Amino acid sequence: MAYKIIIDAAARLDIIEAIDWYNDKQRGLGFRFYEHTKTALKNIQQNPLGYVIRYKTIHTAIINKFPYMIHYVVEQDLGIIRVLAIIGTYRNPESWPEITKEE
Repeated sequence: MAYKIIIDAAARLDIIEAIDWYNDKQRGLGFRFYEHTKTALKNIQQNPLGYVIRYKTIHTAIINKFPYMIHYVVEQDLGIIRVLAIIGTYRNPESWPEITKEE
């Protein structure tokens, strides 16, 4: 089954903020972050259940080359992968949004 990826508004904002932050540090680095994020999302789409469940039903996947983790849930009956957040792994997990812990 081909899963459809839905990126929640909060996760889209996470991506935009990370792109902006990286572009402030080095020209083009935000684009590289975005490309690695897209690759990670494609990998998740190909094997959504192949990533560790970190909280109840929330899977997590690391974005290569960048210290960020994608938090998502798989709604198998609907064929949907819902991305909840994209969070820097350098942050204290206690500060992560509650949505990433309560699914």
